[in-house]
Amino acid sequence: MGDMTTSQTDTHRFPELLGQGLVATGVLLLPALSLIVDSGYSLGAALLLLGGLVLGWRGATQRIGRRETWVLVALLGYVLANLVAQAVHDLPWRDFDRPSRFLLAIPAFLLLLRFPPRVEHFMAGLVAGASLTGLWALWQKLIEGVPRAMGHTHVIQFGNISMLMGLLCLAGLGWAAMRRHHARAWMGVLILGGLLGMLGSLMSGSRGGWVGLPLVALAFYRAYAPYVSRRLQALIVGGGTIMLALILAIPQTGVAHRVGQAFSNVEQYLVEGNANTSVGLRFDMWSAAAQAIPRHPVLGWDREGYMAFEADLIERGGLSPAIANFGHPHNEVLNTLLFEGIIGLFGLLLLYGAALWRFLPGIESNDLSRRSMSLCGALLPICFIDFGLSQSFFEHNSGVMVYAFFLVVLAALVRRFE
Repeated sequence: MGDMTTSQTDTHRFPELLGQGLVATGVLLLPALSLIVDSGYSLGAALLLLGGLVLGWRGATQRIGRRETWVLVALLGYVLANLVAQAVHDLPWRDFDRPSRFLLAIPAFLLLLRFPPRVEHFMAGLVAGASLTGLWALWQKLIEGVPRAMGHTHVIQFGNISMLMGLLCLAGLGWAAMRRHHARAWMGVLILGGLLGMLGSLMSGSRGGWVGLPLVALAFYRAYAPYVSRRLQALIVGGGTIMLALILAIPQTGVAHRVGQAFSNVEQYLVEGNANTSVGLRFDMWSAAAQAIPRHPVLGWDREGYMAFEADLIERGGLSPAIANFGHPHNEVLNTLLFEGIIGLFGLLLLYGAALWRFLPGIESNDLSRRSMSLCGALLPICFIDFGLSQSFFEHNSGVMVYAFFLVVLAALVRRFE
């Protein structure tokens, strides 16, 4: 009788143990492998999706609060906006591949709400991912001598996601400071991960991720200013300035060259009319998109129609023929308006706005751990808005996977402290 009772108990606990194991492993691997393994961002996500499809639906409605509802609405809204464009422009189903990742994040979210993840697992994954990415980028740049470190993905995606993981490590310092055990050790490895993640971005030469740092700094200030003395704030700013100066002063990093190149590109475009540079081509792509959008503002263009319109603009002169080699205008908002119209833009803004609404209130909580996790969550849309200024980030698998699955993981982590 006792053996039968034990067997029944083990059978009852198996789904719980399986769910907890999948969540722990998935949450750890999601950031840890994102950039150091080919399509590594999919491995942890696949575990969370698998667990969600099998275990996530049970009692789901009881676990979804008002703020969780808005996360789900944002994911579904973005998917529906893309489906409208899919139907209107009669696109092949392979074009729905990237938007579908936001739909796949929903079962993962339900799993994470049923079996809440531990902050330690996500932070350990972030430290591993940011540190290994930074070291690999340093190796590529200084030892292999590549012009720009890029790992297994597009160089801009590589640099910006490395930057994101580094910033999330630094945002986790408040949580680490509140730990009863190993607080100093956690703070040490999080600082290391933060620095190496940002170094990975520098080695990639991706400049777009650095444009939004003032807004990122403001978010950090709002979250941590009450806990950091003026003296320490001055020390952080001074230390960061000295470190940046050293990086600029070392020619092998290529950072000073990339910064100077950006200013030179702008000058060539404005003074000489030379658009055949990295910045100049973006200006011409933005110009072409801005002229096309008013002609189909609600539902956007089909890609063949837009390419013909762009070719006509090039033929009439004034725009570089090289922009025809790019499939999108390297700006998230313009790209969305161009191919999905106002309906698509609504879906995109919902995706950003719901995340900000979910996380921003928590950065002023009386609980420092909740502040820390809320800051991590708020940095996700803030950074992606910044990345989207010079790149259509959601045109790449790495962009949609990182945003969708980091969003649901961070939403579940913040809920632990509420």
